[in-house]
Amino acid sequence: NQQQCQQHRWYLFNDAEVKQFDPSQIANECFGGEITSKGYDQGSDRFLDFQFEKTHSAYMLFYERIDTPSTITTTSNIPT
Repeated sequence: NQQQCQQHRWYLFNDAEVKQFDPSQIANECFGGEITSKGYDQGSDRFLDFQFEKTHSAYMLFYERIDTPSTITTTSNIPT
């Protein structure tokens, strides 16, 4: 069922974009440390190892308001 499939999707939220995320990649992309990747260096005309910091976190923090303020406190109604 397509609706059930959509309910089990993971998303990557950052300051620039929101995109789908494969949860099987959590260990590879999260939890700090460094990751090594090969990349082509035009200056030396060969592939080199590049190291990048893992900057993703596997959590998201939500705040939920329990009660709405019933009155606004001003200096005139603060008990002395």
